[in-house]
Amino acid sequence: MKPLRESWQGAERWVDRFNALRAAGHANACPDVLRSELDGLLADIVAHHHNKAAARALRNLQGGTPQPAAIAHDMVRLHDWISTR
Repeated sequence: MKPLRESWQGAERWVDRFNALRAAGHANACPDVLRSELDGLLADIVAHHHNKAAARALRNLQGGTPQPAAIAHDMVRLHDWISTR
């Protein structure tokens, strides 16, 4: 998974946070901390997104298990979601 670039107006802070999470994951950060940060990022995006269907897709990723594989899977899905915007 490559670092994200800003793909839509106003997403810079989310892209920066995503890239920081990605780097922390590569540095083997604590899974509980990664899950918490990922859930916070998802909550912020959902709160500011006006498309209910798109927001629902992200809301479904929140609250997952802090297992490294689950975090990686959710980050890939978020990466795909952001990069298509």
